[in-house]
Amino acid sequence: MSQPEQTVRPVAVVPAAPADRDRAARVLAAAFATDAHTVGLLPHGDTDAQLFAMFSASVTERLRTGGQVWLARDPADGRVLGVAMWEAPGEKGSMPARLRSVVAALRVHRGRICDAMGTNRLADRHRPRVPHWYLAVIGTDPAARGRGAASALIRHRLGAADARGHGTYLESSTPDNVPIYQRYGFSEIATVPARGTTPLIGMWRPPAAPPGG
Repeated sequence: MSQPEQTVRPVAVVPAAPADRDRAARVLAAAFATDAHTVGLLPHGDTDAQLFAMFSASVTERLRTGGQVWLARDPADGRVLGVAMWEAPGEKGSMPARLRSVVAALRVHRGRICDAMGTNRLADRHRPRVPHWYLAVIGTDPAARGRGAASALIRHRLGAADARGHGTYLESSTPDNVPIYQRYGFSEIATVPARGTTPLIGMWRPPAAPPGG
């Protein structure tokens, strides 16, 4: 995952609409341009174009199936500063949705598709078995870091998870981000192996106790 910034300034967190797809995909492509885990699963070629295609397909599919895609916007001009994609407890894609995801992955990963799909399966096996919110992707526009976009996106869903008594899980793609996620209450629980790229670090946050609890 791309590194969340530490400085918090007000931003607006809003649900994404289909018209936001390209803007969201561009922000995520820029955020992950130097992420070793993600780039390590791409074939040689135009990395920027491949990342844009991958995130465009992912945002499209999540919006089509009613998934959780949230934007951090600049309240002054509406610019997209950051994007987070979440999976709600018990959320599972339909068979047509899974097939569309495989087709999209084939277009992006091509000769690396076995590594990409194998890495996804390994990640799935390491996810907690109890109902939880899953932070699948989060990234901020490199030009907007320091605006508090990632902090706002994380805290927004953590509040919803706590209100329902659910834990939260994510995978950090680099050890550098672990201390940042720890500030939000996440702890390392597993090293998640990968095929053909760097491993992930599984992190878990239990639901916060209610006030006075």
